[in-house]
Amino acid sequence: VLATGDPALPTAADCATPGTADGAGFTDCLRQLAGDAPDGQECGAGDPALDTFPGPSVTCDLGAPYRVSYTHAASAPADQVLAAAAARTTAARVEAEWSGNGLRGRYVSTVEDGRGLLVFAVADRPLFGALTAEGADLTPDALADYFEREVQPGT
Repeated sequence: VLATGDPALPTAADCATPGTADGAGFTDCLRQLAGDAPDGQECGAGDPALDTFPGPSVTCDLGAPYRVSYTHAASAPADQVLAAAAARTTAARVEAEWSGNGLRGRYVSTVEDGRGLLVFAVADRPLFGALTAEGADLTPDALADYFEREVQPGT
């Protein structure tokens, strides 16, 4: 686990613009956001579901029923990203703060008709991610628990 202030981690200024993506589609800042969650997983550049905020994006299959996408937007304030996610549904939601790997932010978790969406955004950078899952028994709490255990930066 990397701590805040580690000179090897990108700064907020480094992440102000997307920069160059590697062969898997990760910018240095996206790699910081993803941490080791995608290690050993099948990942590929892009995710049409996240095209609202253009920029480099990567989607990783985490094993059924979970997928996670990371986006380094040209500019997208965290509050705008979370408001857009929350507006997609009238269903119950879970909202909380997260921190890890030198980053901090908030997430919104919702489930509607068996489809779960948890959007997490970084407070001071145009970085965000979306965790999706499907299942009849899926709840916003269960999706949030999975995020905190398996996807949250620094876990």
